[in-house]
Amino acid sequence: VQKGLPVYWKPLSLWNRGYLACALAMEALKQYITVKYVRMADFLLECTVAWDEKRYDKVLQAYARPKLFIIDEWLDIELTKNDLHAIKELVHRRRRKLSTIFCSQILKEGWYQALGGENTEAEAIIDRITYDGYDINIEYTDPANAVSMRKIYSKMCLLYDGFFSFAVVRQVDNKLFFFLRIIIKFKYYTNIRGNVTFDRKTS
Repeated sequence: VQKGLPVYWKPLSLWNRGYLACALAMEALKQYITVKYVRMADFLLECTVAWDEKRYDKVLQAYARPKLFIIDEWLDIELTKNDLHAIKELVHRRRRKLSTIFCSQILKEGWYQALGGENTEAEAIIDRITYDGYDINIEYTDPANAVSMRKIYSKMCLLYDGFFSFAVVRQVDNKLFFFLRIIIKFKYYTNIRGNVTFDRKTS
């Protein structure tokens, strides 16, 4: 992030790449780094509306300004010619100055086809992203026990809600309530951390 380089995750079944990217964003915010998160479909829709309302450049500038920009569901939708132009402009404005995290279901090797294949826009976008970024490969050490973050947090919410109701009724001491919350968090974080490995390399 400090070097202004792009980062992209390799797909992993059941793992919420958007959650991982947002976890990095939270850490960046603690270091007073400006962060912006958006789904690709929402970004392209805003660009389309902005073009009709003659404020296209202002919208692009707003996305190009943050030091860390996270674009989720990268290339998960079919793109038009105007979409390709918007993506190229954004990538060009951020290249080697500001960091971008790309979260996608598609392997990096398949980006060219997802961008429409043989066209100058696709080649320009790929050239501006893949040659100076961090390629992070995330793999399960035990795929049979793979659990999504949504499932984990839904269970945590149920435990929190249930214990909070118990604490109110029984008038549990605040220190005990805080201690049990830590135990619940530790239980679920250790379950997932022991089942995921990270392999980072620079393109």
